[in-house]
Amino acid sequence: MSTSNDFDPSDVYYHLLELGGLLETICNVLGDMEYARQDDSRIDELDQVYRLSRIAYREAERITSSAAFLDRSSVTGEIKALLGEGAQ
Repeated sequence: MSTSNDFDPSDVYYHLLELGGLLETICNVLGDMEYARQDDSRIDELDQVYRLSRIAYREAERITSSAAFLDRSSVTGEIKALLGEGAQ
């Protein structure tokens, strides 16, 4: 992330995208794990961690979607559209 002197709001959006990717990977790994012990009982703690990671991933995706307006490239495109640039 940029230092406080050259902070760009789009940095927040891109870091949220990275967080979502990280949480998605964690969910995928946890989802592929075997949650049964040798005696066929469930490992409840792993079930809980998986459910919590799914919640965190879902919320990160929701927040990222809400923060899309910070994406500099989409803002630039919207401004150009408003100004009629690029329209032929």
